Amino acid sequence: MLTKDSILQVKDTPYINVEIPEWGGNAFVKTLTGAERLRLEADISQDAKTNGPALTRVVCATLCDEQGRLLFDYPKDIDALNTKSVKVLHRLFDVALKVNALSSKDVDELEKN
Repeated sequence: MLTKDSILQVKDTPYINVEIPEWGGNAFVKTLTGAERLRLEADISQDAKTNGPALTRVVCATLCDEQGRLLFDYPKDIDALNTKSVKVLHRLFDVALKVNALSSKDVDELEKN
């Protein structure tokens, strides 16, 4: 039977390896924790018009190395990441949505609030 301790010890936030030939290699898209997702949702709904589009926010908050360390400082690096190819950003965004059980409709609703 599961216990609180056994549940809290399980590593249940995998990283998905994504090839990014346009950038010359690969990176990972992380599964967010509950707290990270709440922060991202709050940021999207509160600041979408002043701190960049949801697409770049989601990528900035989920793109990581093989140890799960974010490659960009979220939310500080949103503007810098927003200078990169929308084709690449959209591909990473799609992976992040899938791995984090977010839909495009969810993101649209957050941006409206």
